[in-house]
Amino acid sequence: MKQTALLSGYVFQWNMKKGGWAVYVFSILAGVITAVYRGYAGMAGETSPYRAKGFLPYELIIDQSMIPLFFGIGLLALLFLQFLQLRKYQKESKGIYTFLTLPMKGTQVANAFLLQSLAMVFLYYALWLMVIVVMYFPMMHWMVSLAAKQEFLMNDGSILTGIDATRHNGLFLAFLRSEFLSIAYSLDWKNMLLGLFLLFYVGIWIVSFSMNMSPARVFDLIIGAVIMFSLYSQGRSSSEMRDILFFGGFLLPVVGVWLIFRLQADFREPLAK
Repeated sequence: MKQTALLSGYVFQWNMKKGGWAVYVFSILAGVITAVYRGYAGMAGETSPYRAKGFLPYELIIDQSMIPLFFGIGLLALLFLQFLQLRKYQKESKGIYTFLTLPMKGTQVANAFLLQSLAMVFLYYALWLMVIVVMYFPMMHWMVSLAAKQEFLMNDGSILTGIDATRHNGLFLAFLRSEFLSIAYSLDWKNMLLGLFLLFYVGIWIVSFSMNMSPARVFDLIIGAVIMFSLYSQGRSSSEMRDILFFGGFLLPVVGVWLIFRLQADFREPLAK
């Protein structure tokens, strides 16, 4: 296990130096810039008597910015980067031969590739969550201050000032109201597990497909895509879909484990010698 962890750490560092950190920084920075612009631009010309001019709750800032877009682009870019690097190991350099001649079992080498892929994907997922949470406090501080300065003319002719917007715009409510956050970082434990299983699956599949671009791997991707569709439609599905979604949530990690065993079989001795 120690050898697997050391090799996984080496491959992880190598892939991050070859573009992984650039994907992290570009996608997150671009998403934050669009969110800040959307938040501080506000809603020009807002005339609703129930909302302060220029004020946007956090969930609208997230959904109406380009954070969902850059989150998806960054994840796809991360997977594509791993694909290129692993294909280079196998086809265009002596790297794969070096790995296969290491004094360790071929299955350990396969596990090292899998661990580094999962580390890259889940670190990306965790960093985005940290950024979204941290960004909430300065942006909402400014928004709440803006709301408190507004003056509302009521129907009876009175003027209402000093609006307290904090109680209606908490971080917890943003995760419930935001369409993007309710999918990517759902507070429902079942939905959260489905999302984590999806990341687990794509991290494993890209390694398996990179090492063996066979039609069987494409079939595995189709299965995953069907389950992914169930994942994204679950929040709006009827009660009749519950059994199907439960089956999809069970099948996703099963297919991922199946990919692990097949990848280990590709690296098993004597092929790894």
